[in-house]
Amino acid sequence: MDEPDASGSLSQPTIRDSISGKRPNISITQSQFDEQLLDYMVGSLLPIRHVDSKELKTFCNGISHGNFKIMCRQTIAKKIEDRFQASKQALAQILSKLTSICPTADVWKSRGRSYMGVTCHWLDTETLLRKSACLAVRRVFGSHTYDVVAKTLSAVHKEFKISRKIVVTITDSGSNFPKTFRVFSRENDVQVDEDVDEEYEDEEIVSFF
Repeated sequence: MDEPDASGSLSQPTIRDSISGKRPNISITQSQFDEQLLDYMVGSLLPIRHVDSKELKTFCNGISHGNFKIMCRQTIAKKIEDRFQASKQALAQILSKLTSICPTADVWKSRGRSYMGVTCHWLDTETLLRKSACLAVRRVFGSHTYDVVAKTLSAVHKEFKISRKIVVTITDSGSNFPKTFRVFSRENDVQVDEDVDEEYEDEEIVSFF
């Protein structure tokens, strides 16, 4: 007979239990199983419909000996949304304590649909280690003109309340990004930085790479 593991559960069923068909003790709860399944779905970037796949159901039933039920689409969709909102609030809390942030932005097209991805980077004030996070991946409708880019990027900045904390924004060299900052950011700089000394009024605060 196997010795109990650290949690007090047997590491595998005994020979007697295997012969008799007795189910082994399961050391996790249904709630813990749900969270681990959610980790798997999100970490693997799987579509929600994957929970309906015959292969996943067979696998989960096999390893749990039928002790756990797989969440339906509606349940896992709600759990993903809840986790997203919690992660977003946690990130916003971190950013609220910073004074300097470096965002990046990029626009790309996939399967005929356009998207903008926005990330942010900063130095931890205690460890001085570089930190980064994804702020948003947004659909971009229509052409990638400078005004569309500006509206989308500005909405993300306002959502996380980082507009006045941005030191440098890094983008690609596409013509839409430079024009975005030339047309929009200078107007904002005049409104936000009205007390800036004259020798710094024309200083470029956005870099393009």
